Amino acid sequence: MKIRNKIESVETIKQKKLNSFPEKIFYRGQQEEVSKFLEKYPAKFYAVRSKEIVGCKDNNFKVLKNDVLKEIEKFNLFSINVSSYNYVSNFVLIGDIMISKNNDVWFIGSTNPNLTGKMAEKYPDFNYSTDIFDKCLNSIPSFDLIYGYIIDHDLLDVIVEFAIYDCPVGIYNEEIVIFEIRTEF
Repeated sequence: MKIRNKIESVETIKQKKLNSFPEKIFYRGQQEEVSKFLEKYPAKFYAVRSKEIVGCKDNNFKVLKNDVLKEIEKFNLFSINVSSYNYVSNFVLIGDIMISKNNDVWFIGSTNPNLTGKMAEKYPDFNYSTDIFDKCLNSIPSFDLIYGYIIDHDLLDVIVEFAIYDCPVGIYNEEIVIFEIRTEF
């Protein structure tokens, strides 16, 4: 499996039926479609992110519903999703993980509910490059859940950006939410 950009990531997440927060990609000028999305998936907070620039400084993960239409003016190609900030009191873990077919594990993440995935990379509580048999992995809360999810959904050799909650969330009502998967970017 090759995932070369953010659009392919979103498409693959949908194709593989991975749990995620409701999300849709839009282009500049689609305010009416954005309004329909907000009506279909009501929430207090939404995330608005560029789908053109990795790590775009204008990405905003905590936009009040009434501010979304103003926030999207910064982008040409962008996504809107229900924000994880709606579930901060249920947060367990956020991070990036890759488990290889030969049992190598790379994991960087945090238990801080106020961090995004990118922030967790800068300020990690955990940063391991090891193998699946290393007992240090037992120190990661709910590691068994993300490990099982990766195996069950055939995501070996794929970097998986995820979060775990202590209650069902997302479109498939699971404790794990997948934000992004990548192999080439």
